[in-house]
Amino acid sequence: MMHGRLFPLQAIFLLALVAQSGAFVPFSKCRDAATLWMGNDGSAKHDDMDERQPSAAARKTSAASTDSNTHSVAHMVRISYSQEDESSSAPSRKINSQRQSTQSRDVDVPVYPGETILAALERLASSGGTSGANIPPPFDCRRGNCLTCSAQHTSESAATNLIDTTDNGLSPYVAKTIAERGYVLTCSSTVTGPGVSLTLGANNQLWDYVYRGRLESEETESAARAAMAKAIRISAERNVEEWAEQTESAYQKSEPTD
Repeated sequence: MMHGRLFPLQAIFLLALVAQSGAFVPFSKCRDAATLWMGNDGSAKHDDMDERQPSAAARKTSAASTDSNTHSVAHMVRISYSQEDESSSAPSRKINSQRQSTQSRDVDVPVYPGETILAALERLASSGGTSGANIPPPFDCRRGNCLTCSAQHTSESAATNLIDTTDNGLSPYVAKTIAERGYVLTCSSTVTGPGVSLTLGANNQLWDYVYRGRLESEETESAARAAMAKAIRISAERNVEEWAEQTESAYQKSEPTD
């Protein structure tokens, strides 16, 4: 008898044992390799995957119906934004960027309950559902304090149908300034009713009010002068000899020369 080889009778005997044990499944019952799996007893079983798992088309239909049920009511928000005029050529825009012509465009954006305006803009931008409108959503938003996603109510906007969530993470000063100036942060604002109309691109104006204007106010300058004087006094008290030398030197320079 040769090792590593089976005689015909031995091979037939082994095949008979395999078939009798149930571990062999005829190929006529296996439509797909993915439908063949091993049972707990080690035997191969055939599972009808079409009955256990819906098809891709059925999953898409189910997901679409789920989304429609979840977002059954959407409030249309009129979004106004400025877009560079595409009729002007690229070289001319590069040569004289200050004279670029822009056009004001309006588009209605559906905002679902509980969805922020910024999330709606990003959703439409990713799905291409803005009917050709090139809305530039602020993807570099930093959750409020950057003011990148700032907007303003238009004159006909129903401002009472827009609310700002309480967990927007803003500092009290920033939140107060935004509310007093009538601005909106789309990253944390949700719509509760129809008639909301906003104009994007207000981040530079709001930045002036919140940050740059704050540094240029008389109150801020007065506080800065007081802090500087206090720092100079503390330094002089800790370094009396150096302060005396600097004071004497300054006095000598201020004396008139003959």
